[in-house]
Amino acid sequence: MTALTANNSMRSHPKKSPSPKARELPLPLPRSKRSDPPLPRIPTDPRTWHESRHAFGWATHRFFTRPQSPWSHDHGLAPEIVAACVVREVMLALDLRRFPQHRWADWLTRRAHALYRVEKKFRARMDGAHEREYCYTYMRHWLYIGLHKSRWKYADLLPEEMHAGHPPTRDSIVSWKRWRLPSAA
Repeated sequence: MTALTANNSMRSHPKKSPSPKARELPLPLPRSKRSDPPLPRIPTDPRTWHESRHAFGWATHRFFTRPQSPWSHDHGLAPEIVAACVVREVMLALDLRRFPQHRWADWLTRRAHALYRVEKKFRARMDGAHEREYCYTYMRHWLYIGLHKSRWKYADLLPEEMHAGHPPTRDSIVSWKRWRLPSAA
């Protein structure tokens, strides 16, 4: 009989389930890898930054105070596809057969996912009008900077317009640099 009353008392006083916000664990930001270029870096959680970075208030205007919700699957723009296309543009412009395209596409995707959660202007542009053009522009710029900072052997052959987000084309390569292309040999 005592076991029966114990069971009844458990049924009459159910435990409160935690709220949905308490059950949600914050998703970590994408981490950097050893194969990433030295610059531009993948951003980290603003809550872990040193206080001097928050001292003059520029970080509060540019970044969120904590990471926002991640890129949803029903967003309409997949940064993985854009990153693969941007890397493919470089391969076609320089006529390269061998290029670590998965490494660079992965880095571009991780950087886009991290910036989407941390930086205010990037998130507004990716959620606003012309998000596809903005995404291509950002990724071309990042790839141009990443290839130059990692001292890739053909980085100086890339057109300087790519720094501003323009697509690299075979015609945009200066004629006196074309002899260095792998297809010229």
